[in-house]
Order: sequence, then structure tokens, then C-alpha cells
Amino acid sequence: MVNTILKEADLFCPNSVRINFTIYHADDIIDNGLLTYLANLLFEESPDLIVFGYRKVDSNKKFIRRRTPKENRLYKGDKALGNLLLALEDNELFNPPWNKLYKLDIIIQNKISFSALTLGEDAVFNYCFFRKLNTIYSVAKPLYTYVTMRNGSATKRQNKFQLLVFNILNEQKKITMNKFGLNTDMVYETASIVACYDLMKRAFLQRDSLKSTVTNMKKIRKQSIVKYGFWGTILRCSIKNKIKLFLIYHIQLFKFLLCLQLLYLRLLRINEYVKHM
Repeated sequence: MVNTILKEADLFCPNSVRINFTIYHADDIIDNGLLTYLANLLFEESPDLIVFGYRKVDSNKKFIRRRTPKENRLYKGDKALGNLLLALEDNELFNPPWNKLYKLDIIIQNKISFSALTLGEDAVFNYCFFRKLNTIYSVAKPLYTYVTMRNGSATKRQNKFQLLVFNILNEQKKITMNKFGLNTDMVYETASIVACYDLMKRAFLQRDSLKSTVTNMKKIRKQSIVKYGFWGTILRCSIKNKIKLFLIYHIQLFKFLLCLQLLYLRLLRINEYVKHM
């Protein structure tokens, strides 16, 4: 749908109005004055991309977490843009398209579109866009509220695990980092870690065969350690993936924590049932 809109914008919008676009979900919440605020930033700074913070809430509007860039600042130059790319990824601000305002001409001229992937298509789009921009303005406050666990959301859909997706994302990240002159030798391909972690978690929560899952985990784990060595792997991954890697190497602890999560989810369902009695 978004790709169709972009094509129509190229055909029917005159250059004077074909400036920027952003993507919102119909059931999410934007702050009052958001569009006016972004319009003023465009007039004052003229960035190719604006990135702002967000809040994440559940379907009952209960607060989950908040993510914001570190400062209000215009970034330009390969070094600054490259460092911002890594900072956005570490703070869960890079992947989503709904916390950004894109310069439409860059998308149209470079024929950037969303891929047919069922998982990770937003990140691929952003990697492609980042390689073509020259300036980014970051806004250090949340201007958008994302409602998770709603019908149709990526967190709600039970996507079949796709190791290929993580390989594609890693390749796109390396290409983008090379563009900004960043050293990709210290970038660990996170596919193995995320694959092991997701396989175990989903198999447990969905009551699939844990035996076959653990066997696959050990196989993937062995491949990654053969390639990098244990401490090399530790150095090359983010804090979030360090935690995942620790749990992968301590499967019994991982199972115990998943049992606690399962118990917590059941208690939540019981609580909801009691409320509606």
C-alpha cells in the first residue's frame, strides 16, 4: 500500500508540495501539534530526515517504555551520520518508520520501496534511505505513541521464524556502515544470536518440540563460535544481544525465565477474566 502511495505521489504531486512524508498507524496516537512542529523544523533546518522519540503502550494504553534521541541536533557529514545510525539502533529508534519524517524526493528519485519481507521490511527501507541522505535532525522528546499487541501489529502476528531475514538485515547494515566509513570488522552478524534466542523462546511458549529446538540452537551456536570465538562474539554484539547470548549458553536458566514469563502471562489472563466477571 505504501509503495503504491509513493508511486502516485511521483506521478501527481508537483515538486512544490512533494517535500516529505511520514507513516502513521491508524490506532496509534500522535501528540498535539506534531505536524506543525515538524513543519517548523523543516523550514528552519531543511533536513533530509527527522527522527523523534516515542512511547510504547499496550492495547489498554498501559505504559511500556519510552525511547528518545539524546539531543536536539542537526547531523551532517559521514562520521556524525554513522555514529547517529549506531546510536539509533542501540536505542530502538532506527527500525520503525512512524517516528520519522522522510524527504519524499529522495525516495522517489532513488526508487526506494518497502520489500516483500514479512519481518524486517521497515529496517531494510531505512537502511536504503540512510545511504542516500545528507542530513538528519533528531528530536529529543517523544512525539508519538505506539500501541503494541494490537490486531495486525508485527508483535501480534506469529511470523514464522526466518533466518534469511536476519542475514538480509546484517548485509544491509554492513553496506550502510561502509557508506559512512564505519569499521564493519567489529560488527557481529547477529543472525545466529537472534535465531537461537527466538527459536528457543517461541518453541517454549508455543509448546513445540524443545528437544529439536535445543539441538538446532546448539548447532547454530557452534557455527557462530567457530567463526568468531566466544570472546570475539561477546565484543561484537550489542548489550541486548549479550544478554541473549548469555541465556543461550545457560539453557536451564533460559527455560526457568521462560517458565516465569509463561506464569506471568497466565496470571494476567486470569486477572482480566476476574475483572470481566
